[in-house]
Amino acid sequence: MVGKQVTYWGAQWAKSNSLSGGSAPSSFKGFANSTSTNPARCGGTWRSDPGNSSGPPTSVPAYITVIVASKITQSPGSSIAGNITKMVVIKTNPGYDSNPGHAGTGTVISVACSTSVGTLQLPWRDSVFWVDQNEIQEAISVSIEEALGVLR
Repeated sequence: MVGKQVTYWGAQWAKSNSLSGGSAPSSFKGFANSTSTNPARCGGTWRSDPGNSSGPPTSVPAYITVIVASKITQSPGSSIAGNITKMVVIKTNPGYDSNPGHAGTGTVISVACSTSVGTLQLPWRDSVFWVDQNEIQEAISVSIEEALGVLR
C-alpha cells in the first residue's frame, strides 16, 4: 500500500477505489462527516452525507491522514456509513478542490494503523494530526512493541 497513488476525493471515488466488502455507493465522494471516536481510530466507524453534502474542506495540507474502509453502505435515508480498517498518511498532489469534479489524489507514505496489527496513535494537537517523522517513528515502535508484548 505504501507508495500507491490513490484518490481520496472526487466524483468518481466509488469507481476509483475498490473495497473488499463490495462496491461503494456512487454518491459517496470521499469525505466523512463524523466518526465513532474523536479522533478516528482503527476499528471504529464513520458516517457521511452524499456528494458535496459531506462538507469537504476548501483546501488540504501537503500531508493528510485518510480513513481506509473495507465496506461502505448507504441507507434508504441517504446516510452513508463505513468501517475503519486502516488509516494512512497521504502526501497530497496539487489540484484538489472542494468541488467533487476536481479529484483529490496523492501517494500513500505510511500506514498509521491497521485493525489486523494494532492501533497506532498519531500525534493529535489542536484538532490536527501533526506529521512529525520522529514522533511517527516513536509511535510506530511503541505500537509494534505493544503488539508483540515487549515491555519498555
